Amino acid sequence: MEEIAIEEALKQSVVDHEELKERRKFRDLDELVKEFKHLDKYWKIIEREDSVVVCHVTANPEPKIKCSVTISDSSRVKVFFESVELEKLENYKIPSEINSIDSLEEILCNLRECDFEQNMSSSTCPTDSKFIFLLQLVISILTQLQETSTKYRDNLKFICEQLHLMTKKRLSYSPEFIVFSSLMYNCFPQGYRLLRNVGYLLLPCYSTVRLLSLSLSMTPVPEQQNCHFLSYIKKKFKFFTQNDMTVSLMIDEIHIKQYFDYKGGNVVGSAFNCDEAAKSAFIFMISSVCSNFKDVVHIFAS
Repeated sequence: MEEIAIEEALKQSVVDHEELKERRKFRDLDELVKEFKHLDKYWKIIEREDSVVVCHVTANPEPKIKCSVTISDSSRVKVFFESVELEKLENYKIPSEINSIDSLEEILCNLRECDFEQNMSSSTCPTDSKFIFLLQLVISILTQLQETSTKYRDNLKFICEQLHLMTKKRLSYSPEFIVFSSLMYNCFPQGYRLLRNVGYLLLPCYSTVRLLSLSLSMTPVPEQQNCHFLSYIKKKFKFFTQNDMTVSLMIDEIHIKQYFDYKGGNVVGSAFNCDEAAKSAFIFMISSVCSNFKDVVHIFAS
């Protein structure tokens, strides 16, 4: 009997939870405003013809909207910190649409935690959190600039990736940056070491770029027999999820300047398939069909 009673209680709890979730949903903006009449004084509501804006206004000295959430009549959501539109708040991904009060309260709670001027004196807002959040603001601005500038799009993308790496504890580079780093390491190893050691650029470690692209020697035999061949992507395999396993192979070609060089007691710069100096670098990449995974497999010169 006790087990039956517990089972019935659990079923009723699930039913009550679903009913509460249903009651917390809003069908239009009028219902949303009605539910938010009892907001604390931190937030203000501005009703517009086709949207509702929930915002925090400061006055030091001039009035200014510090942060805001705009909900359209189609339930689309846009979040702003001052004039910068945000896609996420630290580790919280902002949803593109909402239909419940709970979802809106979650956004507002995360947004309020980013008010560092109010929270700086408390222990709940460490300096690292402010640093990461401000970096994310800068990245958001630069991402918007990429959409408006064709001439400097690649430059802005490079800067964005470097800033994004500063927000991560475990560095993970884009395939394009891995290719750039590998080619730079093979062409200018001393310059690569200098840039990495002084810390002006966040570059992959030497072992990563060595695994990805073996030194270009005077003969392709080591490339065919070396025990480290494809070892970079082999190391990546253990992090694959089931969705990552189905991939397509992509091949790209980058033209490079032909030259031979003497480095580390070896002559380097030879093409993979002949004795001439390499004039192209072939980039092999895999891209998952069922996920966002994309990475470089190997690079060799031809």
